[in-house]
Amino acid sequence: FVLSGRLSVVKRTLPGRVLRGIIGLILILAGVLAFWNRGGIVLVLAGLVPLLSAINDICFLGPLLDRPLRGDLIRQQRRRTA
Repeated sequence: FVLSGRLSVVKRTLPGRVLRGIIGLILILAGVLAFWNRGGIVLVLAGLVPLLSAINDICFLGPLLDRPLRGDLIRQQRRRTA
């Protein structure tokens, strides 16, 4: 599955973590600008997922792509197979 290899590179690197953090902040900002209606609250909650995963070095897609959940374990696994 080729996509899992490319996604693995994005999710385990520092630029990938920064990108997830930026996406999370954008979603949170969009939710706040939506004047806290239901859609705004949903956007804020949706933005917390990538932001917190970037901060904690966790990738929730890891188990779906046959990889560990934690970023450090993904990098260790990658070093062993490289």
